[in-house]
Amino acid sequence: MEQIQLAVNQLQSASQPPGSSTSSGSPFVSPMTASLPIREISLGFPHFDGTTPVMEWIFKAEKLFSYHNTPDAARVDIAAMHFDTDVVAWFQMSQKLSIVSTWKELIHALESQFGPSPFDCPMIELFTLQQTGSVSDYYLHFTSLANRSLGLSDEAFLNCFISGLNKDLRRDVVAMCLPTLIRAVALAKLYEDKYSPVSMPIRHVPTPKYSTISSMPVPTLHQPKPQVKAGLPPFLPTPPGPTLRNPNVRRITPAEMQLRRERGLCYFCDEKFSFNPK
Repeated sequence: MEQIQLAVNQLQSASQPPGSSTSSGSPFVSPMTASLPIREISLGFPHFDGTTPVMEWIFKAEKLFSYHNTPDAARVDIAAMHFDTDVVAWFQMSQKLSIVSTWKELIHALESQFGPSPFDCPMIELFTLQQTGSVSDYYLHFTSLANRSLGLSDEAFLNCFISGLNKDLRRDVVAMCLPTLIRAVALAKLYEDKYSPVSMPIRHVPTPKYSTISSMPVPTLHQPKPQVKAGLPPFLPTPPGPTLRNPNVRRITPAEMQLRRERGLCYFCDEKFSFNPK
């Protein structure tokens, strides 16, 4: 931080016109500037612990270095003083291996260690990006990919953004033939309200105090089901009943037949057997 303050003091002294100091060495203050309040701008340097996006941290760090006109030799030490947790151990090992000595080398090492995978292609993801939520969420995702896609023209960014809008918004935005991406985003947000479903107020129907329908439960008649005992075999079909016989016909047993044959009696009556029955 002392080097940053020194760089700020050098910048302030370089901006003073010649002859602006008095013979006593005190700075010259014009009557116009003497009446204006002087406020110091406090700019905190961002800390990096490996969890925040590294590209975002590098962007803020470079902006602060550019604002304070910090020399390249001091940027590595200033950045190292704002590393936290696991990044500190990583930076110490990088210095032991002589990997990092300049600010550009530090940026490259940070991107390799904490940045996105080198196999990721943000340009391909940008070309295939489609709107799934609101226009604001879609544009935030679009800008994060566009910042990592190098070599594309403004017209290419505009066409990528319009092609990713949903069907209804894309048709209206294309019809306007907008020349810039900013105007296309603004128009898409404007048309988004057009296609958003209008929420209708819910009407509460008052509940009557007395109901015309009796609240008594209606009894339901249930027929008892036959109880089937577990483990019993299924029912067999009913066997056919005995055939009806003529009650006047009497059948004789083999013993009676033998007895009648010995006595010479008829099988069907008590008379003598004859070949010429009457």
